[in-house]
Amino acid sequence: MGKFADFFGHNSPEEVTRAGYNPSDDVSSEVEKLHQSLAEMGVQKDEPVMESVNPPPENMESLKKREQMQVVAKNVIDSFGFDPNSETMMVITDTGVIEAQPELIAAIQADLETRTSQPKAKGNFRIRVLSETTRSAQDMGDYVLGEMESLRGSPILIITSMSRSHSKETGAAIRGLADREILDTALKTAKGHGHLMALEDQLTDEQYEKLRQFARKNACRLISITKGKNPHDILTKGAVEAPVAEILERDNRINELMKDVEKVHITSAQGTDLWLSLIEETKGYESEDFSKPGSLGNYPIGEWACSLDWKGSNGILVVDGPIGGEHMLDQVKANGPLKLTIREGEIIEINGQSIDQDSGNPLAESVKAYLNGGNNAKNDAYRLAELGVGSNPFACEGKDDKDIGSSEGEKIYATIHIAFGSNGSLGVSKKHPSYNSAKVHCDMILMNDISVECHRKDGSQFFLIKNGKPQGY
Repeated sequence: MGKFADFFGHNSPEEVTRAGYNPSDDVSSEVEKLHQSLAEMGVQKDEPVMESVNPPPENMESLKKREQMQVVAKNVIDSFGFDPNSETMMVITDTGVIEAQPELIAAIQADLETRTSQPKAKGNFRIRVLSETTRSAQDMGDYVLGEMESLRGSPILIITSMSRSHSKETGAAIRGLADREILDTALKTAKGHGHLMALEDQLTDEQYEKLRQFARKNACRLISITKGKNPHDILTKGAVEAPVAEILERDNRINELMKDVEKVHITSAQGTDLWLSLIEETKGYESEDFSKPGSLGNYPIGEWACSLDWKGSNGILVVDGPIGGEHMLDQVKANGPLKLTIREGEIIEINGQSIDQDSGNPLAESVKAYLNGGNNAKNDAYRLAELGVGSNPFACEGKDDKDIGSSEGEKIYATIHIAFGSNGSLGVSKKHPSYNSAKVHCDMILMNDISVECHRKDGSQFFLIKNGKPQGY
């Protein structure tokens, strides 16, 4: 009961309803329970919350958390470049977030109330809470699609406890744009190739691109903040605390440095010795500036990325950081690092053995199972997709190894990540020889003692990262 009281504070039932808690609109049992909790605290239909259920005086810990949430709320709303005088902002969340992190939603609501306090902006935001149930992702996706259609040109923020970004909630939305029978057949076939969990709820590049085009058509901006299997604090601390303007400025500096770079040579003290060929037109394609109409992406921000040409990409990659598929840093430290041999953009060996052999290493076998879950006849799951550079100095700060996964780990300042699998979302044309149509995208983070030497078309060279230290960004 304490968390509900802390969240609702002294709001009236009408204010709570305006924030999205309305059982007449959502008959889910979880939302009903929230209303019942209010009733048990003495709240009647037309009465304010009783004084006895006001939150107790704040101690230093709760005050610090409130201030932290205010920073996070400001950052994510700033990312949209939200103009309360000319547009309406939509926030869609679920009861899992409300129960685990009520302070976050309260801070976002308070920030939006302040921004929309002037007469011209009055009421230009809405908060919608869906129930965390077995079909909640479908409900959320349906709602997102509807909002994109009705709120043309507006920002839509998704905060969910249920899935990773671009999977369940956006996957459900895209089904309104695709032939359901064809989609379900393709996903059923893909799932049969491995045990990748919730594959039917994940997006292929083609579907994601349709969603991107739909967002652009309606000039919407969509950001997804998702917990997935990460701890709830991925929503409230670490990378989400970084000032937006500083991250965008750093990303822009990297983009300027990487112009005309056609190859990079990556080395590390752990044994990485890898040459990569870059695809020029993909540099910075996934912009983290969500003020642009039609932008679509995940949060927290803090990376520059491009896709890779398989031709000329060869060498050894030693992965000492977290890996996609929920392989957290503690697992990598316990069973890694993984040593990948890459030939013309394709993994041909892991830890000295071919990929079709059982290595006996639980980390290697789990990563292979994740890749196999989204593989195809061309073995695209094992082919290069992305080079990313972390640019967020707050990412994973103060977090335990068991809580550091690829979603936030790839944003750590002065790290890089190499991804295998799908690359269409990075702007690679289907006609390009290195277009990757795998139904999985697996990021692998390199964390320690990295050097990235960049080679321009004119023959000049420079270091982007040298012995783990960023150079010029």
